[in-house]
Amino acid sequence: VPFGNFETYMVSDPLTLELAETREKAAQLLVETGGFYGSVYLFNGTTQDDEDDMIDHYGGNLGFAQETDSFSYDVGIGYINDMGDTGSIGDMLEPKLSPKWVNYDYVDGFSGHLIFKIGPVSLTGEYVTALDQFDASQFAFNGNGAEPKAWNLEAGYTLPIASYETTFALGYQGTDEAVALALPETRISGVVSVALNDNTTASLEYAVDEDYETSDGGTGEDADSVILQLAVEF
Repeated sequence: VPFGNFETYMVSDPLTLELAETREKAAQLLVETGGFYGSVYLFNGTTQDDEDDMIDHYGGNLGFAQETDSFSYDVGIGYINDMGDTGSIGDMLEPKLSPKWVNYDYVDGFSGHLIFKIGPVSLTGEYVTALDQFDASQFAFNGNGAEPKAWNLEAGYTLPIASYETTFALGYQGTDEAVALALPETRISGVVSVALNDNTTASLEYAVDEDYETSDGGTGEDADSVILQLAVEF
């Protein structure tokens, strides 16, 4: 469903997507006029009592986007009435509450993003958060109900090198109160992407993840990763 923007230069998915991507079939009404856009959507989520199966999940988006010859930007916010239906949280909750979900209360979610491009430079920022705490017996952090959140900040620069459009990008990402989802607390990453032709791109990404401290239920350790990708679009 259209909750979150998740735009990234990186090869790996941003932590905002890892936290908030929601895969459900939805009906959406979208309106665009003069740069403004907004939408509302409905779907039948999985986080509900099996005996009361109905379309009672919903959300909406509101934003403004503009593009000129020299720059472009897109700023928007989003809402969903249950963060528990996202892929990561739902997968964690399902073994505890399925098949009945009778003791589960919906937890609202909010997202916001800003994408700005001027010439060869681009800046991207996104923030996703639950608006309340989950029940501590279902999703906890340090003994209390968790209120998970994630963010992503990226800067990119594109220039031609030997006639190939090449992009260098750096990113800083993080989460809070999401140790139960096996997400890192912070991630620093960088990528170099080369457009070999109109539909083929080669990318090399390096990232360093830092886990939550042991006092917060994590390992306190770091992890390095290197990804080389050849992507072809059809």
